Amino acid sequence: MDKRLRYYLRPQRRRWGFTQKELAFIIGAKSRTVVSRLEHGRRQPRLAAAFALHIVFGTDAAEFFPALFAEVEQGVLARAYDLYERLQGNRSKTAQ
Repeated sequence: MDKRLRYYLRPQRRRWGFTQKELAFIIGAKSRTVVSRLEHGRRQPRLAAAFALHIVFGTDAAEFFPALFAEVEQGVLARAYDLYERLQGNRSKTAQ
């Protein structure tokens, strides 16, 4: 997938006029390097950072990191389908 289409944190940060250092401070990151790595897809956001970004920009993490969201969604759905298939042959009351 084209990396230019995968990460939207940098344009949002710049639109709001924050430097990487300022945004890092606001979201509680230790340095601007964390923001840089998030912007370039070299680091996955921690849950607290994703929440903080949502609070700052009013945007869901899935909109900042659509490729990561799609990857997680695909994995969850595949495992849910796998579990469903496994439970089909199980006649216990718990499975039903």
